[in-house]
Amino acid sequence: MDKLFSENKNLAQKNLTLEALRGFSSFYVAIGHWVLSYSPIHPSVKFLFSFGQEAVIIFFILSGYVIHTSWTHNINKDLKSYFIKRFRRIYFPFIIALGLSLIILPLSKFTWKEFIGNLLMLQDFSSGKPGVFVDSFMGNAPLWSLSYEWGFYLLFPFVYIAIGNKDSRLFYIMFISFISMLAYILFPNHLFLIPAYLIIWWCGLELSSLKTILSNKTFNVKRAFIAFFPILLLLTITTIYRQVNFGEFRAGVYPLLFLRHFTFAFLFVFLALKGGMFKLFIKSIIFPFHHLAPISYGFYIFHYIIFIQWSTGISWYFDIPLKLIIVFALSYLVEIKCQPIINRYIK
Repeated sequence: MDKLFSENKNLAQKNLTLEALRGFSSFYVAIGHWVLSYSPIHPSVKFLFSFGQEAVIIFFILSGYVIHTSWTHNINKDLKSYFIKRFRRIYFPFIIALGLSLIILPLSKFTWKEFIGNLLMLQDFSSGKPGVFVDSFMGNAPLWSLSYEWGFYLLFPFVYIAIGNKDSRLFYIMFISFISMLAYILFPNHLFLIPAYLIIWWCGLELSSLKTILSNKTFNVKRAFIAFFPILLLLTITTIYRQVNFGEFRAGVYPLLFLRHFTFAFLFVFLALKGGMFKLFIKSIIFPFHHLAPISYGFYIFHYIIFIQWSTGISWYFDIPLKLIIVFALSYLVEIKCQPIINRYIK
Protein backbone atom coordinates (compact mmCIF):
# COMPACT_ATOMS: atom_id res chain seq x y z
CA MET A 1 0.00 0.00 0.00
CA ASP A 2 1.92 3.00 -1.26
CA LYS A 3 -0.28 5.48 0.56
CA LEU A 4 -0.09 7.67 3.61
CA PHE A 5 0.26 4.85 6.14
CA SER A 6 2.24 2.56 3.89
CA GLU A 7 4.46 -0.38 4.75
CA ASN A 8 8.04 0.77 4.96
CA LYS A 9 11.24 -1.21 5.36
CA ASN A 10 12.42 1.44 7.76
CA LEU A 11 10.03 0.92 10.69
CA ALA A 12 11.17 4.05 12.50
CA GLN A 13 10.47 6.17 9.43
CA LYS A 14 7.01 4.67 9.08
CA ASN A 15 6.17 5.52 12.66
CA LEU A 16 7.42 9.07 12.26
CA THR A 17 4.60 9.85 9.83
CA LEU A 18 2.05 8.95 12.48
CA GLU A 19 4.05 10.70 15.17
CA ALA A 20 4.14 13.88 13.08
CA LEU A 21 0.35 13.85 12.76
CA ARG A 22 -0.06 13.25 16.48
CA GLY A 23 2.39 15.96 17.46
CA PHE A 24 0.96 18.47 15.00
CA SER A 25 -2.65 17.84 16.08
CA SER A 26 -1.79 18.33 19.75
CA PHE A 27 0.13 21.54 19.05
CA TYR A 28 -2.62 22.86 16.77
CA VAL A 29 -5.30 22.34 19.44
CA ALA A 30 -3.17 24.04 22.09
CA ILE A 31 -2.20 27.06 20.00
CA GLY A 32 -5.75 27.26 18.69
CA HIS A 33 -7.17 27.61 22.18
CA TRP A 34 -4.77 30.45 22.91
CA VAL A 35 -5.37 32.22 19.57
CA LEU A 36 -9.15 32.03 19.90
CA SER A 37 -9.04 33.42 23.44
CA TYR A 38 -6.71 36.33 22.64
CA SER A 39 -8.87 39.19 21.37
CA PRO A 40 -6.21 41.34 19.57
CA ILE A 41 -5.52 38.58 17.04
CA HIS A 42 -7.01 39.19 13.59
CA PRO A 43 -10.20 37.20 12.77
CA SER A 44 -8.57 35.60 9.70
CA VAL A 45 -5.86 34.11 11.92
CA LYS A 46 -8.47 32.94 14.40
CA PHE A 47 -10.32 31.20 11.58
CA LEU A 48 -7.19 29.23 10.66
CA PHE A 49 -7.05 27.92 14.21
CA SER A 50 -10.75 27.19 14.60
CA PHE A 51 -10.57 23.53 13.57
CA GLY A 52 -9.54 22.00 16.87
CA GLN A 53 -12.50 19.61 16.70
CA GLU A 54 -11.13 18.20 13.46
CA ALA A 55 -7.72 17.75 15.08
CA VAL A 56 -9.37 15.63 17.78
CA ILE A 57 -10.91 13.46 15.06
CA ILE A 58 -7.36 12.83 13.83
CA PHE A 59 -6.51 11.65 17.36
CA PHE A 60 -9.38 9.16 17.23
CA ILE A 61 -8.29 7.74 13.87
CA LEU A 62 -4.65 7.48 14.93
CA SER A 63 -5.72 5.80 18.16
CA GLY A 64 -7.57 3.09 16.25
CA TYR A 65 -4.54 2.62 14.03
CA VAL A 66 -2.10 2.30 16.93
CA ILE A 67 -4.27 0.03 19.10
CA HIS A 68 -4.88 -2.39 16.23
CA THR A 69 -1.19 -2.45 15.30
CA SER A 70 -0.24 -3.15 18.91
CA TRP A 71 -2.92 -5.83 19.29
CA THR A 72 -1.99 -7.74 16.14
CA HIS A 73 1.75 -7.66 16.93
CA ASN A 74 1.18 -8.90 20.48
CA ILE A 75 1.18 -12.70 20.56
CA ASN A 76 -0.43 -12.81 23.99
CA LYS A 77 -3.97 -11.47 23.59
CA ASP A 78 -4.49 -11.19 27.34
CA LEU A 79 -7.39 -8.90 28.24
CA LYS A 80 -6.05 -8.16 31.71
CA SER A 81 -2.71 -7.00 30.31
CA TYR A 82 -4.47 -4.96 27.61
CA PHE A 83 -6.70 -3.10 30.06
CA ILE A 84 -3.89 -2.45 32.54
CA LYS A 85 -1.76 -0.91 29.78
CA ARG A 86 -4.61 1.25 28.56
CA PHE A 87 -5.58 2.27 32.11
CA ARG A 88 -2.12 3.39 33.18
CA ARG A 89 -1.51 5.16 29.87
CA ILE A 90 -4.64 7.30 29.93
CA TYR A 91 -5.26 7.68 33.67
CA PHE A 92 -1.85 8.64 35.07
CA PRO A 93 -1.44 11.92 33.10
CA PHE A 94 -5.20 12.47 33.47
CA ILE A 95 -4.99 12.35 37.29
CA ILE A 96 -2.08 14.81 37.15
CA ALA A 97 -4.27 17.15 35.07
CA LEU A 98 -7.07 16.93 37.64
CA GLY A 99 -4.60 17.73 40.41
CA LEU A 100 -3.19 20.65 38.44
CA SER A 101 -6.68 22.13 38.14
CA LEU A 102 -7.18 21.82 41.90
CA ILE A 103 -3.88 23.60 42.55
CA ILE A 104 -4.24 26.46 40.05
CA LEU A 105 -7.97 27.17 39.94
CA PRO A 106 -10.25 28.47 42.71
CA LEU A 107 -12.01 25.71 44.64
CA SER A 108 -15.32 27.43 43.93
CA LYS A 109 -15.15 25.73 40.52
CA PHE A 110 -14.98 22.28 42.14
CA THR A 111 -18.01 19.98 42.34
CA TRP A 112 -18.04 16.37 43.49
CA LYS A 113 -20.40 15.39 40.69
CA GLU A 114 -17.98 16.69 38.07
CA PHE A 115 -14.98 15.15 39.81
CA ILE A 116 -16.51 11.67 40.08
CA GLY A 117 -17.99 11.88 36.58
CA ASN A 118 -14.56 12.69 35.14
CA LEU A 119 -12.92 9.86 37.08
CA LEU A 120 -15.49 7.55 35.51
CA MET A 121 -14.72 9.03 32.07
CA LEU A 122 -18.22 10.36 31.50
CA GLN A 123 -17.26 13.94 30.68
CA ASP A 124 -18.20 15.87 27.55
CA PHE A 125 -19.11 19.50 26.84
CA SER A 126 -22.74 20.44 27.42
CA SER A 127 -22.34 23.74 25.56
CA GLY A 128 -22.11 21.83 22.28
CA LYS A 129 -24.43 18.86 22.65
CA PRO A 130 -27.41 17.62 24.68
CA GLY A 131 -27.43 14.56 26.92
CA VAL A 132 -24.12 15.27 28.66
CA PHE A 133 -23.69 13.87 32.19
CA VAL A 134 -20.87 16.15 33.35
CA ASP A 135 -18.57 18.73 31.79
CA SER A 136 -14.79 18.50 31.76
CA PHE A 137 -13.31 18.89 35.24
CA MET A 138 -13.17 22.52 36.38
CA GLY A 139 -13.44 23.77 32.80
CA ASN A 140 -10.40 21.96 31.35
CA ALA A 141 -12.07 21.76 27.93
CA PRO A 142 -9.82 19.22 26.12
CA LEU A 143 -10.68 16.47 28.61
CA TRP A 144 -13.98 15.84 26.81
CA SER A 145 -12.33 13.63 24.20
CA LEU A 146 -10.83 11.26 26.79
CA SER A 147 -14.23 9.78 27.59
CA TYR A 148 -14.51 8.74 23.93
CA GLU A 149 -10.99 7.30 23.85
CA TRP A 150 -11.63 5.32 27.01
CA GLY A 151 -14.92 4.05 25.60
CA PHE A 152 -13.17 2.90 22.42
CA TYR A 153 -10.52 1.12 24.50
CA LEU A 154 -13.21 -0.73 26.44
CA LEU A 155 -15.16 -1.75 23.35
CA PHE A 156 -12.28 -2.74 21.08
CA PRO A 157 -11.15 -6.18 22.33
CA PHE A 158 -14.67 -7.57 22.68
CA VAL A 159 -15.85 -6.26 19.31
CA TYR A 160 -12.63 -7.32 17.57
CA ILE A 161 -12.71 -10.83 19.05
CA ALA A 162 -16.31 -11.16 17.85
CA ILE A 163 -15.99 -9.82 14.29
CA GLY A 164 -12.30 -9.08 13.66
CA ASN A 165 -11.85 -11.93 11.20
CA LYS A 166 -14.93 -11.13 9.13
CA ASP A 167 -14.54 -9.37 5.78
CA SER A 168 -17.73 -7.46 6.51
CA ARG A 169 -16.61 -6.23 9.96
CA LEU A 170 -16.59 -2.58 8.85
CA PHE A 171 -20.28 -2.81 8.01
CA TYR A 172 -21.08 -4.31 11.41
CA ILE A 173 -19.44 -1.23 12.93
CA MET A 174 -21.32 0.99 10.49
CA PHE A 175 -24.60 -0.54 11.69
CA ILE A 176 -23.65 -0.12 15.37
CA SER A 177 -22.67 3.52 14.83
CA PHE A 178 -25.75 4.34 12.78
CA ILE A 179 -28.19 2.81 15.29
CA SER A 180 -26.36 4.50 18.17
CA MET A 181 -26.47 7.89 16.46
CA LEU A 182 -30.16 7.45 15.68
CA ALA A 183 -30.77 6.55 19.33
CA TYR A 184 -28.86 9.67 20.40
CA ILE A 185 -30.88 11.91 18.09
CA LEU A 186 -34.13 10.52 19.51
CA PHE A 187 -32.98 10.20 23.14
CA PRO A 188 -29.86 12.36 23.72
CA ASN A 189 -27.50 10.55 26.07
CA HIS A 190 -23.70 10.65 26.20
CA LEU A 191 -23.46 6.85 26.38
CA PHE A 192 -24.92 6.57 22.87
CA LEU A 193 -22.15 8.77 21.48
CA ILE A 194 -19.31 6.34 22.21
CA PRO A 195 -20.61 3.58 19.88
CA ALA A 196 -21.90 6.26 17.48
CA TYR A 197 -18.35 7.56 17.00
CA LEU A 198 -16.82 4.08 16.93
CA ILE A 199 -16.86 4.04 13.10
CA ILE A 200 -14.36 6.91 13.07
CA TRP A 201 -11.98 5.14 15.44
CA TRP A 202 -12.47 1.84 13.61
CA CYS A 203 -11.37 3.36 10.31
CA GLY A 204 -7.98 3.92 11.93
CA LEU A 205 -7.98 0.20 12.66
CA GLU A 206 -8.82 -0.54 9.03
CA LEU A 207 -5.96 1.65 7.84
CA SER A 208 -3.65 -0.31 10.13
CA SER A 209 -4.96 -3.61 8.76
CA LEU A 210 -3.77 -2.69 5.27
CA LYS A 211 -0.16 -3.08 6.32
CA THR A 212 -0.51 -5.75 9.04
CA ILE A 213 0.54 -9.27 8.05
CA LEU A 214 -2.27 -11.86 8.07
CA SER A 215 -4.91 -9.19 8.55
CA ASN A 216 -8.04 -8.13 6.70
CA LYS A 217 -6.96 -6.06 3.68
CA THR A 218 -10.31 -5.21 2.11
CA PHE A 219 -10.46 -1.55 3.16
CA ASN A 220 -10.64 0.97 0.32
CA VAL A 221 -12.27 4.28 -0.60
CA LYS A 222 -15.48 2.61 -1.77
CA ARG A 223 -15.90 0.75 1.51
CA ALA A 224 -15.07 3.87 3.51
CA PHE A 225 -17.73 5.84 1.61
CA ILE A 226 -20.35 3.13 2.15
CA ALA A 227 -19.48 2.99 5.85
CA PHE A 228 -19.80 6.74 6.37
CA PHE A 229 -22.71 7.47 4.02
CA PRO A 230 -25.66 6.35 6.22
CA ILE A 231 -24.55 8.35 9.25
CA LEU A 232 -23.64 11.39 7.11
CA LEU A 233 -27.09 11.26 5.52
CA LEU A 234 -28.73 10.94 8.94
CA LEU A 235 -26.79 13.92 10.31
CA THR A 236 -27.48 16.00 7.19
CA ILE A 237 -31.23 15.39 7.51
CA THR A 238 -31.10 16.18 11.24
CA THR A 239 -29.15 19.39 10.62
CA ILE A 240 -31.58 20.58 7.93
CA TYR A 241 -34.58 19.68 10.09
CA ARG A 242 -33.30 21.59 13.12
CA GLN A 243 -32.35 24.58 10.96
CA VAL A 244 -35.78 24.76 9.35
CA ASN A 245 -37.75 24.19 12.56
CA PHE A 246 -35.58 25.77 15.25
CA GLY A 247 -33.15 28.01 13.37
CA GLU A 248 -30.16 26.10 14.79
CA PHE A 249 -27.13 26.29 12.55
CA ARG A 250 -23.95 26.82 14.58
CA ALA A 251 -20.72 25.12 13.55
CA GLY A 252 -19.68 24.31 17.11
CA VAL A 253 -22.99 22.89 18.28
CA TYR A 254 -24.94 19.66 17.62
CA PRO A 255 -26.03 18.59 15.04
CA LEU A 256 -23.80 20.58 12.68
CA LEU A 257 -20.81 19.85 14.92
CA PHE A 258 -21.35 16.12 14.46
CA LEU A 259 -21.70 16.56 10.71
CA ARG A 260 -18.34 18.37 10.77
CA HIS A 261 -16.77 15.49 12.68
CA PHE A 262 -17.95 12.74 10.36
CA THR A 263 -17.37 14.68 7.15
CA PHE A 264 -13.81 15.44 8.17
CA ALA A 265 -13.24 11.85 9.27
CA PHE A 266 -14.25 10.56 5.84
CA LEU A 267 -12.09 13.16 4.07
CA PHE A 268 -9.10 12.25 6.23
CA VAL A 269 -9.55 8.54 5.55
CA PHE A 270 -9.98 9.25 1.83
CA LEU A 271 -6.73 11.24 1.75
CA ALA A 272 -4.94 8.61 3.82
CA LEU A 273 -5.95 5.93 1.33
CA LYS A 274 -5.06 8.02 -1.70
CA GLY A 275 -1.83 9.48 -0.32
CA GLY A 276 -0.37 11.79 -2.94
CA MET A 277 -0.32 15.46 -1.99
CA PHE A 278 -1.50 14.69 1.55
CA LYS A 279 1.51 12.51 2.15
CA LEU A 280 3.75 15.20 0.67
CA PHE A 281 2.14 17.80 2.95
CA ILE A 282 2.90 15.71 6.02
CA LYS A 283 6.48 15.03 5.04
CA SER A 284 7.30 18.59 4.01
CA ILE A 285 5.22 20.74 6.37
CA ILE A 286 4.29 18.98 9.59
CA PHE A 287 6.97 16.27 9.74
CA PRO A 288 9.08 18.17 12.34
CA PHE A 289 6.20 17.84 14.80
CA HIS A 290 7.14 14.20 15.34
CA HIS A 291 9.51 15.56 18.00
CA LEU A 292 6.47 16.65 20.01
CA ALA A 293 4.67 13.31 19.74
CA PRO A 294 6.20 11.62 22.83
CA ILE A 295 4.71 14.35 25.04
CA SER A 296 1.64 15.15 22.92
CA TYR A 297 -0.87 13.60 25.32
CA GLY A 298 0.45 15.60 28.26
CA PHE A 299 0.65 18.72 26.11
CA TYR A 300 -2.97 18.20 25.10
CA ILE A 301 -4.44 17.78 28.59
CA PHE A 302 -2.21 20.31 30.44
CA HIS A 303 -2.14 23.22 28.01
CA TYR A 304 -5.64 24.60 28.63
CA ILE A 305 -5.12 24.91 32.38
CA ILE A 306 -1.81 26.76 31.91
CA PHE A 307 -2.48 28.74 28.71
CA ILE A 308 -6.09 29.77 29.26
CA GLN A 309 -7.21 29.26 32.85
CA TRP A 310 -4.11 30.39 34.73
CA SER A 311 -3.64 34.15 34.94
CA THR A 312 -0.06 35.20 35.70
CA GLY A 313 -0.77 38.92 35.71
CA ILE A 314 2.37 39.70 33.71
CA SER A 315 2.84 41.17 30.23
CA TRP A 316 1.98 38.86 27.34
CA TYR A 317 5.54 38.83 25.96
CA PHE A 318 6.68 37.25 29.24
CA ASP A 319 3.47 35.34 29.89
CA ILE A 320 3.47 33.32 26.65
CA PRO A 321 7.10 32.05 26.81
CA LEU A 322 6.73 31.25 30.51
CA LYS A 323 3.58 29.21 29.95
CA LEU A 324 5.08 27.37 26.97
CA ILE A 325 8.11 26.40 29.03
CA ILE A 326 5.92 25.19 31.90
CA VAL A 327 3.66 23.09 29.65
CA PHE A 328 6.61 21.53 27.80
CA ALA A 329 8.46 20.83 31.05
CA LEU A 330 5.42 19.35 32.79
CA SER A 331 4.54 17.18 29.79
CA TYR A 332 8.12 15.94 29.57
CA LEU A 333 8.27 15.19 33.29
CA VAL A 334 4.98 13.29 33.33
CA GLU A 335 5.28 11.37 30.06
CA ILE A 336 9.00 10.76 29.67
CA LYS A 337 10.22 10.57 33.26
CA CYS A 338 7.28 9.47 35.40
CA GLN A 339 5.16 7.33 33.05
CA PRO A 340 7.83 4.58 32.70
CA ILE A 341 8.00 4.36 36.51
CA ILE A 342 4.23 3.97 36.70
CA ASN A 343 4.41 1.29 34.01
CA ARG A 344 6.92 -0.71 36.05
CA TYR A 345 4.75 -0.68 39.16
CA ILE A 346 1.34 -1.18 37.58
CA LYS A 347 1.42 -4.45 35.66
